[in-house]
Amino acid sequence: MFCAWYPIKDERDTASWRTGFARAVGHEVLFSELWLYPRDSRVGLNGSGLAIVNPPYQAVAEIESLTAFLGRALAPNGRAVCDWLVGE
Repeated sequence: MFCAWYPIKDERDTASWRTGFARAVGHEVLFSELWLYPRDSRVGLNGSGLAIVNPPYQAVAEIESLTAFLGRALAPNGRAVCDWLVGE
């Protein structure tokens, strides 16, 4: 298991980094993100994310559940997502 935190400042940079990260590790990666501002806003830090390689099987459902909970509790104007990318 490997976990990396990353800032969300601009959607284009984040999308490019996510794709490159998944490709570099060559493995399926779970990305859990929470942002308080729109992903392309010009504020300093819109949100943050975790890239998780090889998460424990039973932890995935809990991570997805907690991401949704945090999205509702902390970011009424923002959003939270949890999705997978497969490195090639």
